[in-house]
Amino acid sequence: NMNLREDKHWSYGVGARLPAAVGQGLYMSSSPVQTDKTRDALAELGREYRDIAGARPITPAELKDAQTNETLGLPGSFETAGQLSQAYSTILQYKLPEAYFNTLTASVMAMTPVDANALAARTITPGKLVWVVVGDMAKVEAGVRELKLGEVRRIDADGNVLP
Repeated sequence: NMNLREDKHWSYGVGARLPAAVGQGLYMSSSPVQTDKTRDALAELGREYRDIAGARPITPAELKDAQTNETLGLPGSFETAGQLSQAYSTILQYKLPEAYFNTLTASVMAMTPVDANALAARTITPGKLVWVVVGDMAKVEAGVRELKLGEVRRIDADGNVLP
């Protein structure tokens, strides 16, 4: 987000989600960018994923920021009956200990940069990413192909494969 939004000024921001899952899960990232910066933004995102997977270790400051972001909002996640119900459902669905949310902050804060980097190296696989690019093909296709991210498949708005 800092790179594409604040350093390059190509995007209003990069968002990412890692939905809870048992076993292998889905990681999704999205970043609306200026059309003329599509190729460059994809190249930067690819570099960021390679970096976090080991080329540039997560720094103590980056880890601290992530820990703070992950934990400071937790108390607000248990304010309503619906939120409490969702928390309990999470415990049941993933077979977590009953005290899971009581110990979550301590667990998150106990992670060290060594732990974070080992986890990143094990779980982030830049060569296996699936890139979905939405845009004006006449303006972005050549740049996307130049990056050689893998097979390019063109589809229309209804999901039909185009020649």
